[in-house]
Amino acid sequence: MVFSRDPATGKLNFLEAQLDNVGGVDGINGAWATDISPDGRNLYVVGRDDDALAVFERNAATGALTFVEAQYDGLGPVEGLDGVISVAVSPDGRYVFTSARFGHAVAVFERDDTTGTLTFVEHHVDEVDGVEGLLFPGGLAVAPDGSNVYATGSLDHAVVTFEVVEGGAGPLALCHVPPGKPAEAHTIRVGQAAAPAHLAHGDSLGPCGDLLEGAKPHGAGAQLEEPSSVEDECRP
Repeated sequence: MVFSRDPATGKLNFLEAQLDNVGGVDGINGAWATDISPDGRNLYVVGRDDDALAVFERNAATGALTFVEAQYDGLGPVEGLDGVISVAVSPDGRYVFTSARFGHAVAVFERDDTTGTLTFVEHHVDEVDGVEGLLFPGGLAVAPDGSNVYATGSLDHAVVTFEVVEGGAGPLALCHVPPGKPAEAHTIRVGQAAAPAHLAHGDSLGPCGDLLEGAKPHGAGAQLEEPSSVEDECRP
């Protein structure tokens, strides 16, 4: 739901409601959490029951929303959204992070600062590749300087700290071809763990041949490394 706010009194006035499966809106069944990009252009909503992350364009003057897209767990290369309940946009607006309760995972997306659309980068799962403390994650927060992401693991009684690594440790360049849109092929960079899913859905290893030399590839985004987790020593 969208409300306008009176700056003098704080009083709210109802403006509109965006409903799942109405007017083309999708991915917000069980809508659980939201975040707005720092530039105010986009609203991001996680739909727990849809295992999805929805993107809306926001009218800066009125606050009204227009549905843009939804990213679904298991659709294409996207992973780590099973039971997604938290979302946070990085302070520079370049990345969107989520935590998913049933997937015990934190996922990373790169954000297009013009359209607000998202490209999946990678996900981290509890007890996989050294990650600990993410059992049934809940809250998620990004440090003000964007250098760290923090997630709580409610059943691990833990706070997990990730370091945001620009470019990642050994990312792979892939030529990503959106389904049915070969003319929109563009180069992305993904973590090693995410590469097999991309390749299985039609992407090819190596940059697209028409990428301009010296241009920044779309998706050459951040990866997360887990420097630590703090667990409750009194856990049962």
